[in-house]
Amino acid sequence: MSLWEPPATSFVHAMGSARRPTGPIVGVVVAAVVAVAGAMVTTLPTGSDLADKALMAVGFLMSLVLLGVWVRFREGRDLRSLGLARSHARHHARRGALIGIAMMSVIVMGIVVTGQATLGEISPAAILPVALFLPAYLVQGGTEEIITRGFLMQVLDHRWGLKAAIVGQAVFFTALHGTADGIGPVGVINLVLIAVFFAVWALWENGLWGVCAFHATWNWCQSHLWGETTSGIEAKTFLIQLTSDPSSNTLITGGQFGPEGSLFVTVIMTASIWYLVRAMRQNRAAVTPPGSDC
Repeated sequence: MSLWEPPATSFVHAMGSARRPTGPIVGVVVAAVVAVAGAMVTTLPTGSDLADKALMAVGFLMSLVLLGVWVRFREGRDLRSLGLARSHARHHARRGALIGIAMMSVIVMGIVVTGQATLGEISPAAILPVALFLPAYLVQGGTEEIITRGFLMQVLDHRWGLKAAIVGQAVFFTALHGTADGIGPVGVINLVLIAVFFAVWALWENGLWGVCAFHATWNWCQSHLWGETTSGIEAKTFLIQLTSDPSSNTLITGGQFGPEGSLFVTVIMTASIWYLVRAMRQNRAAVTPPGSDC
């Protein structure tokens, strides 16, 4: 069995259980509509960071509900088939959350060590609000994963196969984030790499709990632990602020787009994809009977 032929039990094949499967073109439209509908709510002006996060949670919850209605009543399948099976959910989510914080912290430390930015002092007054922001990021990150690495990958795989599913979701994810302020060529490349990394991780774990948690803590850590810009959006409340000089190398800092536009992300994501692909190949080799042609 090749890397691009997941076992029949893989979550990516779940569209096969639908009474009325969604086709790839309609699936892309559905994913775009639910994603944009929620995003429109999150862009409404508010007067505080806490209100922004509450609005973000409401907007992405709306996207999730809209997608859930389509999957349950149009396709006629269980919502857990999107990659949310309960098996190992806590373990995968815990691991994903910790890796998300660790990876972003390594990137920030890399920017500091190379002399491209400095860290400010800890703000004790920010501890409580920063902690309160995390649930909103769990909703936001989780919803984006369910739409792209869950629903959209399943839609594309069902008709066009796994390679097309990985490429298609990466293009979709990049298009959603590719108009952010300050994005450059490295930022676009990194968005593609992040999307592929999430897709391969979901296939490796056979579900979305890990990538949902990683996505949430990666964004939360970037914005509110380290006070950095996330996809062009500046944080207002943070525990420690990472400050770069205007003369700093934007290839290292990511510039106005934030650390996601940094070459550190390029290197880390490339290495992570390689590691996961290698791990998947080893797992497949371990379960493939000797002499098999798969």
